[in-house]
Amino acid sequence: MGGCISSRSSSTFNNIRVVHLNGYVEDFDYPFSVSQVTCNPNKYFLCTPAQLLSTCSMPLRADTQLQPGQVYFMLPYSTLQADVSQLDLVALARKLTAIAKTSRCKANFWLH
Repeated sequence: MGGCISSRSSSTFNNIRVVHLNGYVEDFDYPFSVSQVTCNPNKYFLCTPAQLLSTCSMPLRADTQLQPGQVYFMLPYSTLQADVSQLDLVALARKLTAIAKTSRCKANFWLH
């Protein structure tokens, strides 16, 4: 399983950065797929900020390889419900992106 190795503060990063809805930030070494990051794929999904703001938001597929230097959001599927407005999603994307740029992150390295 994973083990937290370090914490750091940086607006640039070379790892895969995942920001959870509650503001928790994790960095992962490359290569990683969506299925390796999502603990409960029935409740949570990963997407990029651009995908979240798309009018036809679709979660990343489980076999998608995540890219270093890219920010991903881990969100509950309830985020995609019809009663969530586009303005709410814009506000959420801004908030999580700001957190990704300024927050301390936990670096996760999976031990094989």
